[in-house]
Amino acid sequence: MNNRSEVQTALLLDVVTKGYNKYSTILQKYRLRPGDAVQEIKREYNNSHNLPDLIGGVLSIWSLKSITEYCGTCDEPHITQIVAIVRLLVLDKPPLKKST
Repeated sequence: MNNRSEVQTALLLDVVTKGYNKYSTILQKYRLRPGDAVQEIKREYNNSHNLPDLIGGVLSIWSLKSITEYCGTCDEPHITQIVAIVRLLVLDKPPLKKST
C-alpha cells in the first residue's frame, strides 16, 4: 500500500469493494440484457451520484459487451484495474476537514 495511512487503506478497500459488488450485481441481473443495465446505471447515478457504483456499472457493461456468439463467457476486470481507477479519481482520500 506504499506507506498509506490506515484510514486511506480502509477507504480504498471500501471504495473498491463497493465498485466490485455493484459490478457483480449488475452482471448477474442483466447477463443477457446490457441495454437494460445501461438504463439502470444511468438512473441510479443521476439519483445518487455514487461514483463507486458508477465504476462498477461501467465495468459490468464492458464485461457484458465482451460476450460473443463464439465465447459465452465475459471478460472480467482485474482488481488492480479497479484500484487504479479509484486512485486516479482520488476516491481513496479522506474528506478534507473544514477549518473554522
